[in-house]
Amino acid sequence: MPSITTLPYEIVLEITRSAALRDSVALLITCKVLHEICKARSFWIDQVLRLKERFNLLLPDHIGSLAIEDLKRTAWSPYRFETAIRQQKIQLSHCGRFNTPMGSNYWEAKIVPGGQWLFTLSSEPEDITAGWCSLLRVWRITEAVPAVPTCIASFRLRKNFSPMELCLQPGDSSLDLFVFVNSKILFSHSQQGCYLQVLHINMADGNPQFSPVVGLRNRRICSGMGIQGQNVVVTFPEGRDWSEALIWDWRNDERNVVQSPRPAGKYWFMAASKTIATLWDLETRSIEVHLPSPSGGYAKVGSHHPISAASTEEVSGGADDHAIDIIPTFVDSWNSGTDLHRIALAHLEQETLRIDMEDLGAGRIGFTSYLKDNTYMEGVPTGPHGDESEVPANFFKTISDHLVDLSSSGRLTLYLSPEGGGEETECISYFVDRARVDDIHLDEHSSFICPFSGIVGSVSTGGNLFIWRLGQDACI
Repeated sequence: MPSITTLPYEIVLEITRSAALRDSVALLITCKVLHEICKARSFWIDQVLRLKERFNLLLPDHIGSLAIEDLKRTAWSPYRFETAIRQQKIQLSHCGRFNTPMGSNYWEAKIVPGGQWLFTLSSEPEDITAGWCSLLRVWRITEAVPAVPTCIASFRLRKNFSPMELCLQPGDSSLDLFVFVNSKILFSHSQQGCYLQVLHINMADGNPQFSPVVGLRNRRICSGMGIQGQNVVVTFPEGRDWSEALIWDWRNDERNVVQSPRPAGKYWFMAASKTIATLWDLETRSIEVHLPSPSGGYAKVGSHHPISAASTEEVSGGADDHAIDIIPTFVDSWNSGTDLHRIALAHLEQETLRIDMEDLGAGRIGFTSYLKDNTYMEGVPTGPHGDESEVPANFFKTISDHLVDLSSSGRLTLYLSPEGGGEETECISYFVDRARVDDIHLDEHSSFICPFSGIVGSVSTGGNLFIWRLGQDACI
């Protein structure tokens, strides 16, 4: 009777492709014959290529020429990162400052999955006559980042607009990127509005340059931007009455508008497309699904309530029953163009809910409860954003589906992946070490995380850059 040890190498390699790396290695080290596969360069090239393909990582094209130790380090990094976060073994490896004019303000930073490049949005003074300019930049992030990071590409954004948000999405070819920028009109009392812009850049070029693709002007300031499927989705608060979501198919310049069925501040868009609108109802603490109605608009077709008793209590509005009125935090989805699995976290007084929505809410919707005191996030009780230094801006999903975030205050939070839908599970939260810098306690920070290369970082408003990497003793 044939056994796995007598199978051709190609067949064994195919078997390992259906399992996680740690499971594959556990299998291969069971005997000397299989252990030889672990020593093969082709095995580790295959593992890195699988990682690149599964998560659309922007890694160099010359993977095949890397030394076997570099291949192993790249393949194991996502697993070592999870262990390091749980064991609090990430270490500050860089503290420097961008070489930009004094008085510059950095609004957001995003790292490209793969850990090589960092994108930033900033506003900078030019001179007395020209005033301020807004810039989109790319910085090279390597193992040995110099005290002054290297800018490899920059683009001057539309004049008289101040940048607010930045999203990245993989392009149509290797090392290809689409960049989405949301800006608002700067210093104008006579008019207001926002400008959405899509740019393209290819990091494989020796001298990469941004090229504008398309733009969209709107007379209202949007309160949030995200990429869902092939669409840019932005929300607009309409005072205290209603909120709207604009769904922009930027490739075909098609636009749809969805209006919330109830007052803004109590209803938040979780996902929206031409065919579905999924919303979080703060009053009932539940998810509602709305589909297009034959008579026009969208109609409610169902609701989903969390399983835990703590989250399904009716909120009476009294002092003892006060709910933390915080907009749900979304998981930053790098593959949002193809992955329609939407994840959000709703922060309640003594509990955080993880909400998993398949097909933007059209499929299964699951809840996972994490018992956690969130009162430190509260800030202004009547505000929808809470304490901006403590409320997580967004989370990042690790290779094992854990969620990790670094708040502006330096609090790192890890929500472990649920083993069963709706079960209470573990949450880990602690502060990371930061060097003593003059503006560290005054400035807000835009955080970025690459779970695949093991990088955690933040950029302060004043232009300080902090990067934490895996500690030397971080095991798998």
